[in-house]
Amino acid sequence: PTTTSGEYRELLDTFSVYRKAKEINDCGADLLGLHLEGPYFAMSQKGAQDAKYVRDFDKEEYTNILKVADGDIIRWSAAPELPGAVEFAKTLTSQGILPSIGHSDADNFAVEPAFEAGFTHVTHLYSCTSGVHRKNALRYAGIIEMAYLLDGMTVEIIADGIHLPPTL
Repeated sequence: PTTTSGEYRELLDTFSVYRKAKEINDCGADLLGLHLEGPYFAMSQKGAQDAKYVRDFDKEEYTNILKVADGDIIRWSAAPELPGAVEFAKTLTSQGILPSIGHSDADNFAVEPAFEAGFTHVTHLYSCTSGVHRKNALRYAGIIEMAYLLDGMTVEIIADGIHLPPTL
């Protein structure tokens, strides 16, 4: 199950709902943990996320979320160019949680240190992820190019024929 950026209290309530669903689950599929998608995203790549909930990293907030989650988070998507991203990634990896790049305008100068800190996955490559771009006369690799260049980077796509054209 995946969350979206929303009210802080609602996010905290998600953990008890998840635990209840896991308890009564009789459909044969295992619930392995939650994927938190947000709220630490680049506003320019927010996609369908509600802008009023998108924000920079808040260590006190995410530390409390991790405490309430009590091991129920397996992945957390965030924008690695935001201040505090490396510390966030190290905190997650120390608890066995996969930091994932998502909803981000990061360039190679942000992706590489984030990768080294634990951001070794990209949530829905091509969708709300930066590509090569120009600043003044120079061109810089974005998330898409870095995903191809960094050995060990894993990716996922939304292969529904809507988010990406069939050629991708």
